[in-house]
Amino acid sequence: MRIIHFILVLLWLSPALAAAESAGAPGTISVGSAAITYYAQSGDTLLAIASRYTGRSANWAEIGKLNRIDRDVSIPVGSAIVIPARLLPDEPNQARVVAFSGQVSASDASGAPIPITTGSTLTEGSRIATGGNSFLTLALADQSRIAIPSNSQVRLAKLRMARYTGSPRTEITLRQGRVESWVAPLEPRKGSFEIHTPRSVTGVRGTHFRVALSERGAASEVLDGSVDSGSVAAPATLVLSGGHGNVVGASGVGPAIALLPAPRLAAAPTAADGQLRFELEALAGARAYQVQLATDADAQHLIAESRAAGRHLELPLPTADGDYFVRLSAIDANGLEGFAATRRVMLPAAPATARAAHAITPQPAPFVDSNDRDRLWLRWQGQPGRQYQVQVARDPGFTWLLLSATTEAPEIRLTRPTFGTYYARVQVLHDDGSAEPFSLAQAFVVTDHWIIHDGEPFAVKEARLSGAH
Repeated sequence: MRIIHFILVLLWLSPALAAAESAGAPGTISVGSAAITYYAQSGDTLLAIASRYTGRSANWAEIGKLNRIDRDVSIPVGSAIVIPARLLPDEPNQARVVAFSGQVSASDASGAPIPITTGSTLTEGSRIATGGNSFLTLALADQSRIAIPSNSQVRLAKLRMARYTGSPRTEITLRQGRVESWVAPLEPRKGSFEIHTPRSVTGVRGTHFRVALSERGAASEVLDGSVDSGSVAAPATLVLSGGHGNVVGASGVGPAIALLPAPRLAAAPTAADGQLRFELEALAGARAYQVQLATDADAQHLIAESRAAGRHLELPLPTADGDYFVRLSAIDANGLEGFAATRRVMLPAAPATARAAHAITPQPAPFVDSNDRDRLWLRWQGQPGRQYQVQVARDPGFTWLLLSATTEAPEIRLTRPTFGTYYARVQVLHDDGSAEPFSLAQAFVVTDHWIIHDGEPFAVKEARLSGAH
């Protein structure tokens, strides 16, 4: 009878024994690409392992199924128990600033300002805003990169990674403008990377792609790899392969459209009057063209860009001579930006006299025009029909933004802020994507009963990347 009982016990434990794929020191783990392997120690059960490594004891059944163990029994010492990364708990991740230029502001989840310098770190919930001709490039722990160009606003809605494996779980919310991403390959069930807009959800497993907001809706452009494109109500409706894009608009998820090839320069760039001038060859299907200027071949350090309907584009000459990289692309009738070509050029610096001669008269500062118990009116000198960007901040350096909005009227109405001192400034935006300098800033004080100006307008002292130009 003892022999029969022993055989029955062996048969009952055979699934657990089958899980012992390799020997390991009891109580240790080894980390794989999409899972961890735990080597059981004396007294271990699936319930205990699931609770310890996934944070949910209820996961024992799924772990058991994966390891061919159908009961929560004591596991033989040294047995290899595989736990997939998707069951591992999340840990905070960070995004690191690798390059920026121009006017870039950021705040954390609580609204506190984050100084932007090379090496600064941003965490989940951070909000980022770029001004005209201003750029920011972020790097994640898995070497993925996120580029935020001019006049854009994003929120790092989810910035996490799985414990042990470091599998990224990233979600970016695009509120205005554009974002370009280079996502490190994600193995099946190992991490996620998504871009959300008010209309669309774009999910990837390793690719180079862009997402942009416009009046048409949310445009996705896949340069390499593939993405899942869909609406907020129906994510992953369409798979876009490399070289294709689509638009998610009010009527739903648009079809896949082949992206335009990169345009070519018709002649070498010329420099005159402090401007760098480009002439591009006509490209069939192009309705507009874009040129960007960077200090590196990967365009992480962008310093200027321009977009225009014609084939003649201009950028301000850089402030230092040397090697630069020009990035050219074309935009089709759907508003989709095509492939980009990068060309290395040697450029002279803009002469100080030319820069002074072509200096733009600053836009006058905004002022409080009127207010009531619920709203505040800001107004500035300007012309209806022009496009303006107005910012209101809690600090004089405009790193803690309460508002960054565009308008075609020289005024804006906003919800009356709570008691405190605030700062407002405005800039003129051009159709080609460039912008004039921000105006002087005007401070104003809000109390329970009135709002008054606090002194004369002043120049904003802003941090800039010393090596970006």
